Amino acid sequence: MKQKPFTITEKEKELTKSLLKKITETEKEKFSITDLDTVYSFLNKKEIAFLKKLLTINPHDYGIKGEYLGIQDVPKDLVEIKGQRYETDIEEKGYHEIGERYLPNKVYKAYEKMNKAMFKDIGKKLLIASGYRSPAYQLFLLVWYLNMYEFDIGKTLERVAMPGYSEHCVADKVAIDFITEDGVPQEHDDRYFEDTKEYKWLVQNAEKFGFKESYPKDNEFGLMYEPWHWRYIKD
Repeated sequence: MKQKPFTITEKEKELTKSLLKKITETEKEKFSITDLDTVYSFLNKKEIAFLKKLLTINPHDYGIKGEYLGIQDVPKDLVEIKGQRYETDIEEKGYHEIGERYLPNKVYKAYEKMNKAMFKDIGKKLLIASGYRSPAYQLFLLVWYLNMYEFDIGKTLERVAMPGYSEHCVADKVAIDFITEDGVPQEHDDRYFEDTKEYKWLVQNAEKFGFKESYPKDNEFGLMYEPWHWRYIKD
């Protein structure tokens, strides 16, 4: 039996506005460590039904070949990373705070060890633009990008993974999106992470510390090239 295409109604499109407003007002950054049931607790029935409907999207129907990793509980050993900031001369010049980020303890220790080795070799360090994300936060990102791409599901899934498919949501082998101390990559920046000394060092050394580039050019998953995205792969 042929599967019906996934559709989003006009009323559901309107719902995204109220969803994004509520999430923003409740400090979306906290969703990195918030479970789905907690998010559902401050939404109405229609909003919950819409989010649950979104969770039924199958990325494989849109040419995305990522592995289903499962929707896992928020880990209890998360390390909160504070005080990160980068300096940039793009648009708003000066220092910019990144905000709180989170990593499971094992991954955080590996990141710290790798950063020390990088600094010893090339005098540079990497900051964490994004680390662990709860399935609730990943779902928020899905709604945000759907709205940005005018509800084109295919384009959205090329940019952000579904909850259950994102490497940022896997507790023991979580992915990190890196950013340099001078703010590469960032929005509206014509510099490229792949051209940095930090990236070249990662290519040569990251695997020694348990990290692997997830989405190189022309990757098998059909996802956009993300040289800043590295997953922890050690058991």
